[in-house]
Amino acid sequence: MPAAEDLATLAASRAVLVLHLAVHRAEDVAATLTPFYGADCPAAVVAYASRDDEVVLRGTLSTIAAQVTAAAVKRTAVIVVGRTLTATEFPDSHLYSAARTR
Repeated sequence: MPAAEDLATLAASRAVLVLHLAVHRAEDVAATLTPFYGADCPAAVVAYASRDDEVVLRGTLSTIAAQVTAAAVKRTAVIVVGRTLTATEFPDSHLYSAARTR
């Protein structure tokens, strides 16, 4: 990874992060992100997306690594981190709105 694109530098923005090919390092990822996002920041792991054996884990930076270990997720997964994962006060997509004129 280029020097300017290390995980800590990306985390400094506190933007929503989607990390591919990192689930085998979930504990390290959580430890690196916690100083920037806080231990209570929502996190999710999606493994085998859209397959019959899909696994979706939801937690926080303080709990997600243990969930990954307990679920034996080792690959074919993404880690998503950010406060928007628990957002509740926003409108649904206008594209699918019943009020949209087609």
